[in-house]
Amino acid sequence: MTGAIPWSDPLVTDVGLPSVLRPGGPRAHALAQAEALAAASPEALAPEVLVLVDAMIDHLRGRAVDDPPWVLDGATLSPEGLRLLGQILGAGEVSGRVEAPDGGRVTVAESVLTGVWVLDREDSAGHPVARWIEIAAIPQVVATTRPPRTTAALDPPPPPPVGALVVMPLLAEIADHAIRHVPGQPNHVITLTLLPMTKSDLVHLGLVLGRGPVALCARGHGSCLIQATGIDRVWSVRFLNASGTVILDTLEVGDVPLAVRAAPEDFTDSAGRLADIRDAYL
Repeated sequence: MTGAIPWSDPLVTDVGLPSVLRPGGPRAHALAQAEALAAASPEALAPEVLVLVDAMIDHLRGRAVDDPPWVLDGATLSPEGLRLLGQILGAGEVSGRVEAPDGGRVTVAESVLTGVWVLDREDSAGHPVARWIEIAAIPQVVATTRPPRTTAALDPPPPPPVGALVVMPLLAEIADHAIRHVPGQPNHVITLTLLPMTKSDLVHLGLVLGRGPVALCARGHGSCLIQATGIDRVWSVRFLNASGTVILDTLEVGDVPLAVRAAPEDFTDSAGRLADIRDAYL
C-alpha cells in the first residue's frame, strides 16, 4: 500500500499576504492599484517608496544566497507607503505560517519577486504585532524555528502496531541521517510513495514524527506542501497535482527543503524585475 502520512491536522494550503500588504487581486490589478495610489499622492509617496525600492534593488543585485537577511521594519513606513509597497510586491507562489511557543504566529508570504518575503507577526489573540519585509533565500523565522523534539525521541521509537512492515527501519534511517546532517549539505530524501508501506506503517510514522511549527505551500502547476515534523531536521514534503491529489509523498532530513528556497540566480532576476516595476510605476 502507498499513501500519505495521515497527519492529525490539515497542512496550510493558503495563508496569503498580511492584510496591510495584500494586493487584492492578480498581479496586473495590484500594479494598477499601485499606480493609482502613487498618482493620487506622488509628493508623499514616491520619494519614500522610491528610496526603499532602490535600496532593495541594490541589495538584490549584490546578494549571495548565504548573506544575512536584509530586513525592512514596516513601522518605518507610512501606512500609505506600506500599502503602495505591498501592491508593488504582489503575491507570489509561496505562503505559510510559523507557530510560536507562546501561541502567536508569523504569516509568511513570498512576493512576486522570488526571495523577497512579506511577514506578519500576531500574538496569541490574533492581534497584529509587527510587519516586515525580508530579502533572503528563506525567512529567518522559518530557518531558525525548531521543533520541540530532537532525534533522541527516536532512540528507541515506540514499538510498531500490528500490521507494520517497514516503519521501524525507516525511523532508524531518519534518526541516523538527522544526527549526521551538516547544515548547508544536501538533504537526505526518502520517497514514501515508492515504499511498500501499510496503513499501520503510515499511521505509526505520523504519530511518532508528529507535526512541527512550520508549514509552507508552494504553488505552481500543482502544489508542494512542506510541513516540519515534530522531530528536528525532519520535513514532510508532498507534491499534489492540480486536483489536489498527492502524487509524491516524501520526507526530507536536513535543512528547509529547496522547494521553497530562493536560488542564487533568483536574486539577480528579482532585481531586474523590481527595476522594471520602479521605472514603470515610480
